[in-house]
Amino acid sequence: MYRMRLALVLTCNMQLRLYPFDTQYCYIDLSSRNFSGIQARFTLRRQNGYHLLQTYVPTIIIVCMSWLSFWIEPDHVPGRVTLCVTTLLTLTTLAGGVRQSLPRVSYVKAVDVWLVVCMLMVFAVLIEFTVVNSLATRKKDPRLYKSPSGPMKMPSKTYISQARRIDEFSRALFPAFFFLFNVFYWTYYILRLYQEVNKTPFTY
Repeated sequence: MYRMRLALVLTCNMQLRLYPFDTQYCYIDLSSRNFSGIQARFTLRRQNGYHLLQTYVPTIIIVCMSWLSFWIEPDHVPGRVTLCVTTLLTLTTLAGGVRQSLPRVSYVKAVDVWLVVCMLMVFAVLIEFTVVNSLATRKKDPRLYKSPSGPMKMPSKTYISQARRIDEFSRALFPAFFFLFNVFYWTYYILRLYQEVNKTPFTY
């Protein structure tokens, strides 16, 4: 009987496009010219609980917190600016921490899509506040003008009403968009995860 003891240091090329929902397959192929070979496959499945609690849940809370800006009066600039900027900086710091724990790759990962959309959502809240604040702080024109369908109005009052209407519209638009994004995001990546788990073995 022929025996040989081997000590091997092996590497495994990982595909992180579905991270943190990825499943990695590592192959070992041992063969010799004079003997039959053996092939083994190691399946490494990532536990998603950590990232759900440390990445996804905190970012959802941060995005929802940014929507509180819509319930603050348009002329309360310090409160709205502080809320928007704080949530954006917190989200950026969280995203940076996630990226530092991963190797640098040239393609987009699932967690990147999530973090980018969350940052865009918070940034959109900041843009909405800029528009609302621009309307609410327009210089008052002392001259009255006659509305085509009613009595005399002050332009400044009209601007404030427009700003409040934008806030009211945003209260429904932003949560609806984020909800739809969650539906598409989780449906797509859960299906991809199911395909990876049921992948045909030894596609080498």
